[in-house]
Amino acid sequence: MRAFAAERLGLDVNVDYVPQLARWLVQPAPRFKRSRQQRAAANKQWGTRYAEAIDLLDRTLNGRETTIKNGDRVNEDETYAARDKQQKMQEAFAQWLWADPARARRLAGLYNEQFNNSVRRRYDGSHLGQLSGQNPAITLQPHQKDAIWRGLRSLHNVFLIHATGAGKTFSMAGITEEMRRLGLRQRIVHVVPNHRPAEHIADYRRLYPQARLMMVTSKELSPAQRAETMARLANFDGSAIIMSHSAMEAIPMSRATEATFIRRQIAEYDETLNRLPARATRKRKELERARDRQQQKLERLLEQTGSPEGPTWESLGIDHMFIDEAHRYKNLEFATRHQNLSGINPAGSARARDFYMKALYTQQRCSQCGRFIGDGMFCQVCNRTEERPGGVYPATATPVDNSIAELYTWQRILQPGRLKEMGLEHFDAWAKQFGEAVTSFELSPVGNTYRETTRFSKFANVPDLATVFGEVADVQLDPEALKLPLPELAGGQTRTVVSPMSEQQRVYMRLCEERAEKVRVRLVSPTVDNFLKIANDMHKAALDYRLIDPSAPDDPNAKANLAVKAVLERYRATTGVELPGVKGRHNLTQVVFLDTSTPKSSFNLYEDMKQKLVKGGIPAEEIAFIHDAPDATQKALLFNQMNQGQVRVLLASTGMAGEGANFQRLLAALHHLDTPWTPARIRQREGRILRQGNLNAAVEVCRYVTEGSSDAYRWQTVERKALSSDQILSGQIATRSTEDIDAVHFDYGVVKALASNNPVVMERVRLQTELQRYQALQRVYQSRRFETQQALDIAQQELASLRQNDPASERIPELTEEIAQHRATLRQPFEYEQKIVEVQAALGQVELEIARLNRPVRRKRGGLIARLFGIGGRA
Repeated sequence: MRAFAAERLGLDVNVDYVPQLARWLVQPAPRFKRSRQQRAAANKQWGTRYAEAIDLLDRTLNGRETTIKNGDRVNEDETYAARDKQQKMQEAFAQWLWADPARARRLAGLYNEQFNNSVRRRYDGSHLGQLSGQNPAITLQPHQKDAIWRGLRSLHNVFLIHATGAGKTFSMAGITEEMRRLGLRQRIVHVVPNHRPAEHIADYRRLYPQARLMMVTSKELSPAQRAETMARLANFDGSAIIMSHSAMEAIPMSRATEATFIRRQIAEYDETLNRLPARATRKRKELERARDRQQQKLERLLEQTGSPEGPTWESLGIDHMFIDEAHRYKNLEFATRHQNLSGINPAGSARARDFYMKALYTQQRCSQCGRFIGDGMFCQVCNRTEERPGGVYPATATPVDNSIAELYTWQRILQPGRLKEMGLEHFDAWAKQFGEAVTSFELSPVGNTYRETTRFSKFANVPDLATVFGEVADVQLDPEALKLPLPELAGGQTRTVVSPMSEQQRVYMRLCEERAEKVRVRLVSPTVDNFLKIANDMHKAALDYRLIDPSAPDDPNAKANLAVKAVLERYRATTGVELPGVKGRHNLTQVVFLDTSTPKSSFNLYEDMKQKLVKGGIPAEEIAFIHDAPDATQKALLFNQMNQGQVRVLLASTGMAGEGANFQRLLAALHHLDTPWTPARIRQREGRILRQGNLNAAVEVCRYVTEGSSDAYRWQTVERKALSSDQILSGQIATRSTEDIDAVHFDYGVVKALASNNPVVMERVRLQTELQRYQALQRVYQSRRFETQQALDIAQQELASLRQNDPASERIPELTEEIAQHRATLRQPFEYEQKIVEVQAALGQVELEIARLNRPVRRKRGGLIARLFGIGGRA
């Protein structure tokens, strides 16, 4: 970096990197600091009036965009100028880096050695026959046997990322029983959602009828029963403890272990402070403040030493944990320089921190005395090295929800040693290696102020991230590849029901366009109206205009009314039907997913739809709202009624019925009344019906879209990101970079195009998808060319050596032919080159149209913030 700064930027600087902070420290060398002439020359090309080249280099290396302010106001022109210089620095560095072939080879070798040095291991459990104690009437699927074999071979940490309905419970039960039978583990706990313990036990015993299991919920840990329950847990010697999420959270870690965790954090701060260069005074103060906060937390904990503590997690002696629906614990706190980091929560949650401590304790405990011994795995009390550490096996179908950056949390829990080995234990280092953060201006959630928000717009080095994560991730997300006995989609695909836009909706969309224009040019205060509110109102209006104006007439062609009509038709067609291989006649069921409205609001679609369904002939007692079953017992009763056909129609939100809910037995139709925000929500919803245990041979999934609204745009964008997410997790992605999967974002151009029914937004999505596919093929082509060129160089060197030292060698004709083949391969052009040019040109025209829609209006008042937001600052 010093060489680049000197050769390309004309800067004589000292550059240090602190890996614990993922922080570059750039300071001028003494002689450069004294030379005004050199600094002026460098600033003329690489600096601006208000930002010196050295400062811009420091910010660029640390992934921070520059904002120039005059007092409290942002200087718009100087901010643009500074950020333009930063972009040019990045481009100059990329050119300089690869200009020297020797340097390029050396850096590529270093990168491959550190980050691209492993391949995904294939675990084949096909040799596993009938497992000991297994129900002979059940045949495990190949992917379940593979998971069981992997669980036994890995023994430490495995992330079971299996499709919804893929039978994770059987996989976990098989691993548990085999671990116990082989003496690999003694005390195993399965932590499951609050409404699932009884159902989990029932599924477990279907596979292992003789299994001895103990169920623990938060009820058994009430003050009156706590002591007795903990004593029973401590003495339990069976297959597994089945514990609810809330029960696990109700059992505290001991103060001694928590103090050990805090001391480790303090030690990490001390080590980092010792490595900081003396000139890094500002960063030293930041670290010292963070260290002091941990010290105060430790002191408060130690003050409680004299008071009684009660039973703790350590007293249970757990040496292996399974955590179903583990994505609930992904919000783990971490340190970062980024402020307002969108998509993930650096502050974390107490629930996730508690799970992290228990998971780390389980992985790094002494099996002899039960103390937490850390990653060194040496117990000073027992004077022994732990040879068989405990393990943690999370399980979920949706490990990533808001951002790919959530993979960092899972690696931190499951691969702490691997992150340290790669020098990526700090989030900012991980983010630099795999992410590209973009800072832009957005409205605050309350809509009354603008703020700079950093989000990961795209991720880089994706195949390498996927490979490293694949060392612990057992990914089985493709139901077709798994050949699961799932019901088929009627007609082979999801059915889209299009609702024509009413005149009221059309007028309202034009009003939204006018509102967006006023917001953009700052004719209205953000506290009164803003883009987030406009986008939300557009979504409501597309669902049913009465959500905007309850006094409006009921449009018979609105999405909700079309859904009511479809539900009634299927209700009549699925009453008293025969199912293949099942005795008797059955009443089939349906579920309607709706997140935008709730039963408690004044006018809501839940009550409105129920009234119409009752009027259409469905008894009121056969219609249920998920909101009427808030606790685990009530949910279990409701789901049982669904599985028996007593409740025929369930209206539900994704959050309350989209995960861990098994009411699929008679489920014949699923209706997406509104559009989910993220790929995970689609999977959670559709996992209720496309699931093992559904007795229907074919089912229907319907999506309701209002013509000319934001619905289709949101569906296409979320589906495209779902494909990218699955490819990353499975390691089947060819492209080295991809967009992040966070929610769809509306800028002014999108609002205007949708409001005016301009197809430009849909065309942009289509072209971006097409370009991504061609660019992936191009990268594969370039990778093969690089490999061929290397092989050609090696062959030519060997041929030259043989001709000089052994002219009669039999290898000479072989090498000659090999060289000819390599040269022929290198002459082959990339067949989609022209296609890329054409798609890029078309996309450029679309972007020009979006830019035209976003074109800022210069006004004497308003300034940078309005213009930046109007340009479409959301990445």
